[in-house]
Amino acid sequence: MSNIKFPISIFSGSDDLIAVPVDTVWTTAQYKDQIVFQKEYKLGHLSFLIAKDMSYFTTDVMAVLNHYNGVCDPTIQNSAYELNNAGCSQDAQTFL
Repeated sequence: MSNIKFPISIFSGSDDLIAVPVDTVWTTAQYKDQIVFQKEYKLGHLSFLIAKDMSYFTTDVMAVLNHYNGVCDPTIQNSAYELNNAGCSQDAQTFL
């Protein structure tokens, strides 16, 4: 694991019975230097794929992806991913 040198985002679910929260805590500790975003949602394991409320994806996931692809999307400026919010102005198409 020490050879991993790229940014990692961890999206976990408090109701996940497969990847239980204690496992997420352990995984986060193993990759602590590479973690750029970590958030726990009130979701189960499959909820990340088939939940009725997929707003986590359109806000937080897209904010992380946009940030690392140099895209500024003002519609997700209030995401939990703070680097996106700090680097993206309302009028910009790319990050500052």
